[in-house]
Amino acid sequence: MPSALRWAIRWASYLALAILVGILGVCAWVAPTIATNPRVHSALKGSLIAIGALGALQLLMLAGDIGGVSPLTAWSSLGTALGTTAGAAFGVRVLAALALGWLVRTRPRPDLARSPVTAAVTLALLASWAFAGHAASMRWSLIGVPLDIAHTAAAAVWVGGLIVVARIVFDERDVPTLAATMVRFSRVAPIAVGVLVGTGVVQSLRLSGIPDLSLGSTHTRLLLVKIVLVAVMLKVADVLSLIHI
Repeated sequence: MPSALRWAIRWASYLALAILVGILGVCAWVAPTIATNPRVHSALKGSLIAIGALGALQLLMLAGDIGGVSPLTAWSSLGTALGTTAGAAFGVRVLAALALGWLVRTRPRPDLARSPVTAAVTLALLASWAFAGHAASMRWSLIGVPLDIAHTAAAAVWVGGLIVVARIVFDERDVPTLAATMVRFSRVAPIAVGVLVGTGVVQSLRLSGIPDLSLGSTHTRLLLVKIVLVAVMLKVADVLSLIHI
């Protein structure tokens, strides 16, 4: 399978995760009542379908790599793939998506996002990303996995939460609700960005050590892009904290 397609599948799964965790984060800490919004319910189910389907596809891709065949004909290598750390993580991802799908099969309750069961399954889902990547395979995995979970969760709460607030809550056209929502989100957003930055710095040191900061290195160019993105996120968070409706 072409490398570009693999990256597209990977980033599509990250986007689906961001939408899912963003919705759950908004429902838990910002605006619990929007859990009953039909569009929120549809977005929640859509993100779970995408996560489950893409996770299954990534598992088949891994099985295909192991068997040296196309993912579509890699069924005989599934057992071997599931015996690897990454394969087991993809399997857990699919099962967690199915479990959350069962929990939201009907119109979700306002307290769904605060349910311990929902929290546990979402944690398993986030952990599947950590165990499928460098967090578990590189040095200091004992701290790498929890750091990766926190990093991914913070990014999802920020990005997904912002999408939910902007796209759904704003559409309510209810000024008092909007004002209260913005106040609560402006408290959550800086915390999410802070966790994102802190865990990102530690993970970078864990994976690469002291980086080569010469402008000609790929690492430095990527680091500069990340710094710009984080600066934009911090500015948006700052603007949100100053909004008074």
